Amino acid sequence: MRVSLDALQSLTWPARRLAAGGRSGTQRSTLRGRAPELSAYRAYRAGDDVRDLDWRLLARSDRAWVRLSEDRAIHPTWFVLDATASMAFPVATQAKWRTACALSEGLAFLAHKVGDPVGGCVVGGDARGGTVAPMSTRRDVVSAWRALLDGVVPGGTAPLAPAVAAAPAGGRLVIVSDLLGDAAACRDAANRWLVAGNDVIVLHLLSRAEWAPEGGRVVDPEDPGRERMLGPGAAPAYAAALAEWVREEEDWWVRRGAAFHRVVAEDDVVGAIRGVVGGRDPGDVGAR
Repeated sequence: MRVSLDALQSLTWPARRLAAGGRSGTQRSTLRGRAPELSAYRAYRAGDDVRDLDWRLLARSDRAWVRLSEDRAIHPTWFVLDATASMAFPVATQAKWRTACALSEGLAFLAHKVGDPVGGCVVGGDARGGTVAPMSTRRDVVSAWRALLDGVVPGGTAPLAPAVAAAPAGGRLVIVSDLLGDAAACRDAANRWLVAGNDVIVLHLLSRAEWAPEGGRVVDPEDPGRERMLGPGAAPAYAAALAEWVREEEDWWVRRGAAFHRVVAEDDVVGAIRGVVGGRDPGDVGAR
């Protein structure tokens, strides 16, 4: 699955929080300075830089006011992409993995479009071309990420938490996973980002075949050879239990300041990306 980058040209991906000061960029910064965009005025205080005085206002009001403006900074984006066996579900389409790749590629494009550094790593699977794309602002960073993903065949049961713990500090951390592995350890590993007030975005991928098993036949996403039939009346209880688990995951992340987006693997990827960058949940799949 490929995402149409042309369809994303009109979108922007603003940081959910003020970017840490540093190299000049396009995201709103924690620093205040002499950037062109006026933010506010305040009364002059001893020690303020006289270059920040609004001399015209001083001449009109006979009071000294300092112009405050918002500096702009870069906001690095780091992806942790789950490529374990459950992401290859359903086996016939590999919808979860294909959607995960398209989501991360589209979001990487939007971050890179405004000059923010982009990088990431893949966890699990057979990665013939490597597992890490170093943080970069190079012109070819998005195509390099795409090439890395093209060389990955999802599989195995590698834990996600070590990759989350090793993510470069600061900026925006994007976790793309079905959370069917070491979800608790992954949450613990993300705590340093959350406590520091950084952006953490979780894209939780599930397939429609997991929400509504065809013919009542439930297949283990991590081991497609394992399956069982739901007995009469068991399907509603199964769906309710799955929905409750998703809600519990979402509640944990959101209560700690992360953004949590539920994504149906078979749905439109561009629509899901619009939901992510617009701060909206792409959809409550448990209610469908």
